[in-house]
Amino acid sequence: MTTPQLRAESLDALRSIAHRYVRRVNRPVPSPELARVLFSSRESEDSVSPLLIRALLRHDRRFREPNKGTWELVSSEANATPLTEARFTVVDIEATGSNPDHDQIIEIAVVVIERGVIVEQMSTLVNPERRIPPWIRRLTGIDAAHVHDAPRFHQIAPSILRKLEGSVFVAHNIHFDYVFLRHHLAKVGYQPDPWQKLCTVKLTQKVFPDFGAYRLGYLSQRLGVGLEHHHRACDDALATARILLKVLGEGYLPPEVRTVGQLLTYLGPSAR
Repeated sequence: MTTPQLRAESLDALRSIAHRYVRRVNRPVPSPELARVLFSSRESEDSVSPLLIRALLRHDRRFREPNKGTWELVSSEANATPLTEARFTVVDIEATGSNPDHDQIIEIAVVVIERGVIVEQMSTLVNPERRIPPWIRRLTGIDAAHVHDAPRFHQIAPSILRKLEGSVFVAHNIHFDYVFLRHHLAKVGYQPDPWQKLCTVKLTQKVFPDFGAYRLGYLSQRLGVGLEHHHRACDDALATARILLKVLGEGYLPPEVRTVGQLLTYLGPSAR
C-alpha cells in the first residue's frame, strides 16, 4: 500500500524541482538539460531523456511543450514574443567593488530597446555613502566629488524597475550586473520576479566562435561599435546595446531562432 504513495511523492518532488528550475532560468529548457538537473547524470543526454521528461511533465498543467523536447511554464508568454517585437533592457553598473554584500553602486545606466530600436537611455551617478577605493577611481574616473550630490540608490530604484518591466535583462558579463542589481533592490525593499536574461558575452561567443576574445572593448572595435569611455556605465551600456542590435539585425542568428524563447534556448544554460 505504501509503495505507490512513495512513488507518487517522488514524482511530485521531481516535478517541483523541474518547476523551480524552469522558473529560475526563465526560458524554455530542452529535455536533456532538465534530465541532468533531475537525475544528476551526464548520461541523460540520449534518446531516452526526452521520453522520461515527457512522461513526467505531460500531465502537469504548469508546463507546456512549445517544441518537441523543450519545456516551459504555461505562464511564460514572453517566450513566444518575436525578436523583432521584443523589449530588451541593457544594464551596466559601476560599483565600489565586486561583492554586492559589501560594495555599493556608484553609477548605473539603462538602455531600452523596443522592436529593434533604442527608444530610451538613462544614466546616473549614485552616492554610495562610502569611500570609493583608489583602484575604482583609476578605473572609472569617478571620485567622491562626482557622487557627492548624486541620488542614493533607493531614490532611483523605482525608475529602474519601471524600465525593466516586461523586458529581457541584458548585460555584458551578466552575472555581475544581474546579481548586484537584484541584491541592492532587495536591500531597499524590492523583490521583483526573476527577469529573463541575456548575456552578450555568451551571445557573441556563440555567433562569433573564432573571435578569441570577448571583452567589451575588443568586441566594440571588432564589430565597429563606438565605445568612447570604457568603464563608464553610460558608454558601456550603449555599446552593449549596439552589439546586441548588430547580432539581432544582421543575420548572425540561425534562421530558426525567431522568438525570445528560442534565442534564450539557443544560448543554453547560463555560463555563471
